[in-house]
Amino acid sequence: MSRAPETPSYPLGWRRIPGFPVCPRHLAGIRCVVPDPTSRCICERHNRLLDHRKAWVTEDGEFAITAEPYPVNGELLAAFIGECEDLGLAVSVTGESPHNPGNTFLIKIRRHAAP
Repeated sequence: MSRAPETPSYPLGWRRIPGFPVCPRHLAGIRCVVPDPTSRCICERHNRLLDHRKAWVTEDGEFAITAEPYPVNGELLAAFIGECEDLGLAVSVTGESPHNPGNTFLIKIRRHAAP
């Protein structure tokens, strides 16, 4: 039985990096606190939004995260975006998700561009 071809790099031009901790805190240069039993990390609190998450290197050589969750309410999404912005991250959302198209949406998380 032959193995299926590797998923194309999406967003276009981005290269997937397996093994990279897929946590917004890590992307922001801050330690993920998942092992700490006294604190719930953003990646745990918003686990539903970070469904099907992957780490990437962008065409500019920057690290980024994508997630492809199933529908969630707007308040949950707004809270997540606010927490990411507090970490210095930019979040974009589109309905064009390669994972189960029509049932999931695509979240891209990147560091804010330097001024």
